[in-house]
Amino acid sequence: MGQRTIRRAKPGDAAIVAGIHVRGWQWGYRGILSEEFLASLSIAERERKWREQLAPDYKPRTWLVEEDARPLAFLTCGPARDDDVSEATGEVYALYQEEFASGTGVARLLMAHALEDLRAEGARVAILWVLDRNLTARRFYEIAGWREDGTTKTSQAREGVRCEVRYARSLV
Repeated sequence: MGQRTIRRAKPGDAAIVAGIHVRGWQWGYRGILSEEFLASLSIAERERKWREQLAPDYKPRTWLVEEDARPLAFLTCGPARDDDVSEATGEVYALYQEEFASGTGVARLLMAHALEDLRAEGARVAILWVLDRNLTARRFYEIAGWREDGTTKTSQAREGVRCEVRYARSLV
């Protein structure tokens, strides 16, 4: 294992983050979402969106973990978007990694960093949403101390009907 570093992603990292995002969906949602949909994902399309979201004045923050300067994973966090939570609630919006990084502790490292970041911003509780059928991610979150809070949502998305479960954990 080489030297791992975590840094805030910049607009110039948009292609890197977009690539991890698309590949993360493609391997992470294999067997959950259709192969046709996963194959249709475009790094170029995601890169345009990420370039805007990585601007320094964009409130959510995206953290990138690298090993010997090789990008492995990213996590985006910031203020909670749900109306039914307190202002002292932060949210993990996205956590994706390269398939080869799975099981290496990279996601745990990144999550610990993000939770500290949310604490520093004044959050006392954190939430995240996960696809109800993504049992691997749900196990990861549960091992890390997250618990279902009883809130679910269903929406129509490009990939079809999306059923999600909300998880929460204390930051104090």
